[in-house]
Amino acid sequence: MILAAGKIPEIQQFTPPHFIIQHRKLYVVRQPDTTEPPKTVLCTPSKSTETWVLCALYPMDGAVISGRAECESSPGTRLQAKPAKNRVITGGKKIVVKYRDRAGEMAIAWPQVRNRCTEAERFSSELLALV
Repeated sequence: MILAAGKIPEIQQFTPPHFIIQHRKLYVVRQPDTTEPPKTVLCTPSKSTETWVLCALYPMDGAVISGRAECESSPGTRLQAKPAKNRVITGGKKIVVKYRDRAGEMAIAWPQVRNRCTEAERFSSELLALV
């Protein structure tokens, strides 16, 4: 796939996560007058950062249990459907204070996110290799 400067290729809903990241890395490198710095780690969930939030906060969610969370086109919609008391998204908008309130839960759940999401595992491994 040849990428034009300034344009990220369209990704299909069920494209494997590693394929998406590979193409995003190519996009970074192929920008005019840029090269990927040698110590670059892309923190890029497959479709959305909410994928990792969904896996961390709702490990019993159907998409998480089925192993399809990274293929979920709009995990924010799933998060919005969770019980109102701990909901982190309402009306399509992130509730920043709720994200902050639940940050500890997400940190504790990071190992299970890495286990469920190939891109979380890749990110962690690449980051740990640099430190």
